Amino acid sequence: MMNEWGWMTLAMLDVITAGTFIVISMITPAYLIFGLYVPEEDRADAALRRLRRRYGGWAVLTGLLGLAAGAAAAMLSDGNPDAILPATLVVQIAGLIVAWRAGRRAALKLKAERGWEAPNQTKRVIDLRFRERQRLVGNGWFAVHLLIIAVCIAVAILQWDRIPDVMATHFGINGEADRFSKKTVGTVFTLNILQVFMTGLFIGINYMIRGTRQNLDPDHPVASMEKQLRFRRANSIFLYALSLFIILLFGVIQGFTLYDWPQTVLLAVMVPLPLLIMGGVIGFLVYLTRNGLDAQAAGPNAKDDRYWRGGGIYFNKNDPALVVEKRYGVGWTFNFAHPLAWVILIGIVLVPIVIVVLTEALT
Repeated sequence: MMNEWGWMTLAMLDVITAGTFIVISMITPAYLIFGLYVPEEDRADAALRRLRRRYGGWAVLTGLLGLAAGAAAAMLSDGNPDAILPATLVVQIAGLIVAWRAGRRAALKLKAERGWEAPNQTKRVIDLRFRERQRLVGNGWFAVHLLIIAVCIAVAILQWDRIPDVMATHFGINGEADRFSKKTVGTVFTLNILQVFMTGLFIGINYMIRGTRQNLDPDHPVASMEKQLRFRRANSIFLYALSLFIILLFGVIQGFTLYDWPQTVLLAVMVPLPLLIMGGVIGFLVYLTRNGLDAQAAGPNAKDDRYWRGGGIYFNKNDPALVVEKRYGVGWTFNFAHPLAWVILIGIVLVPIVIVVLTEALT
C-alpha cells in the first residue's frame, strides 16, 4: 500500500502530464492551429474555435479516463504504485495523442479547403543596433547558482562524518529508499556535478538567445523590433528563474539523501516546486499571448508548414540557422537539418547519464 507521499507523487505526476497537454490546447499562438499556419484574416474563424474546444474537451475526458484506469489498477493491485502510474499515464498519453492527431487531421482538411498559405516574404529588415539594445539577464547573475552550489559542497564537506556509510541514492514513488550506495566522493557530490552542468547549460542557452537572428516585420520594423526585444528579455528572465529552481531542487534532494532529512521536509518542497514551475510556464505563455509576443517571435520560416515536421520539429536544409524560435512553448529549438544540432542534443542527454554512471561505477 502507498503512503501519503506516494499518493501526492502520483497526483503531481498526473497533473503535470495531463495538464501540459490540456494547456497546449488553450494557450497557443494565434497564427497556429495544431501546428499549421493560419493567415491573419482567418484567425477569428468559428471553425478554429470549435477545433480548439473539441480538443480541450477530449483532453479533459482523457484525463478523467486515465484517473479511472489508475483507480482500477489501485484496486486490482492493492495500491501498488508500479501498476497505478503506468495505467494512468498510458491511458492519458495515448488518448491525448489520438486527440491531437484527430485535431491535426481536421485542421489539415480545413487548410486544404481554405487554401491557407504562408506569406511569401522576399524582403528582410535588420537593425544594426539590435543586439546592443537587448536587455537579457547578464551571465554574472549565474554567480547566484555557483554560490548555492558552493554552499551545498561546503556543507557536505563539513558534515562528512554525519553522512551514513551506506546512503540511499534512489527513492520509489512512495518516498521509500529502494537503492543504496557506499559513501564515496563520487556518490556524495554527484548532484553538485549535475548542478554545475545545468548551470553551464543555461548559461549557454542565455548566450544563444543573444546570438539568434532577428525576425523583424518589413512593414512595421520599429514596432516589431520592440516586441522582439521584449520577447527575448521575457524568455531570458523566465529561463533564468527556471534554472535557479532546478539548482535549488537538486540541493534539497542532496540534503534529503545525505543528511536523513525527514520525509515531511521533502514533501513540503518536492510537491510545490514542480507545480510552481508548471504554473510559471502557463503564466509565461499567457503573458506572451496576451501581449502578442508569441506571433512576433516567428520569422518567415516559422510560418511555413513545409519546414515543421508534425507541426513542431524544425527541419530546413536551406536555413543556415542552427537554432530558431519555437512554435510552441518557451525558448528556442534546433534546426534538425543540421548534424551539429543532433550532436549537441545527444550530448545534453548523455552527459548527465555519463556522470551518474561513472559515479556509480566508482563506488
